[in-house]
Amino acid sequence: MDRGHYRDAGDRGFPSRTANEVFMRRALFLFAVTCVLLGAGVAPAVTAGPSTPGSSGLRMNHLQAKGTHNSTHRDHNGDAVPGVPDWDYSHRPITEQLEHQGVRQLELDLHYNWAKDDFDVYHVWFADDRTSCDTLTACLGEVRAWSNAHPAHHPILLMLEPKDAQLEDEDPFTRPFDAHAYQRLDEVIRAAWPDRVVTPDSVTRRGKTLRQSVVEMGWPKLDDVRGHVAFLIDGDDHGSAYSDGYRSLAGRTAFVQAPETSAVAAFVGRGGGGAKYDRMRALVAQGFMVRDLVGDDPRAALAAGAHYVSSDYPTDADYADAGMAPSRCNPVSTLASGVDCTNASIETPAADGEPAPDPLPDEGQLLVDKADRLVVGTVESSTDAVVYERLP
Repeated sequence: MDRGHYRDAGDRGFPSRTANEVFMRRALFLFAVTCVLLGAGVAPAVTAGPSTPGSSGLRMNHLQAKGTHNSTHRDHNGDAVPGVPDWDYSHRPITEQLEHQGVRQLELDLHYNWAKDDFDVYHVWFADDRTSCDTLTACLGEVRAWSNAHPAHHPILLMLEPKDAQLEDEDPFTRPFDAHAYQRLDEVIRAAWPDRVVTPDSVTRRGKTLRQSVVEMGWPKLDDVRGHVAFLIDGDDHGSAYSDGYRSLAGRTAFVQAPETSAVAAFVGRGGGGAKYDRMRALVAQGFMVRDLVGDDPRAALAAGAHYVSSDYPTDADYADAGMAPSRCNPVSTLASGVDCTNASIETPAADGEPAPDPLPDEGQLLVDKADRLVVGTVESSTDAVVYERLP
């Protein structure tokens, strides 16, 4: 036999093959192995992000968490302010709410500061303006730092309430929200949170509206959005303006509380009246998400399936009695979808122990804080603002 068809003596007499023949034989071999593995139910391994055991079938709307109202609010040491309600309460700093109180929804009152082209955070100018963080960037920085240290947390809802009504904002350095302010708001959010944000675009499927996406196809899987935040614009007027009359949220960073029939309905308004919680239960069962503001009794909202139940009392015993440590399975959405859920699969328990209370603020310091917000004279330009060195 012609040795020209064989390799040298070291190849044990196997016939030589061209490069194409070798490639084809290897390809056929790999194809055969793949078929065998698939037939045996073996799938290639994939690398997954942080997750909680047993939570793979859960989606973002299967959770139920507690939140705080006016989350950066600080009291005025009991000093009565004529003509306004009693705001004599203080929340813990944001980091402590997240770490020790199991809070997973925060509300930030925003005032558009035209002099800085930025957003101040406080409740009501001068009358109730003490706050645990002064600017939106600073507040988001606190949340981001805590999130980085706890990457397996379920999505935190950051509710943004633009404040520009006459009785809420007489500050000469702020102006009503307009198209520029909303665009600037998106820019500030993206700068503080360049990633790990559940946005309307990330939820909307191709060829579907946002509403159709959440109702027909569902919210993102919970394990895919751990370590994330979502933003929600509060207020009908602001929600409508931000979403072009509830028609589109394309390119926006935040959701809005929209009418459930609109194209951008995902988070829906809680409504009111005697049938409020019956209506809420029906909306949650359809796949919408709800944030509800309650007084000192969150039990009805929890039973109706509100996803984020917000109050001024994050340590209320009713939350603990409901098994929220820090959060729990949503009793309405999990039942409607037939998904298996345990509270531990939503998120592992929060850190134990309450931090020590703050000392009461000094009355003299309170007057200094208020004086810092006053400007004597007429401010006509942002240059004047720098000269006055007004601190928010």
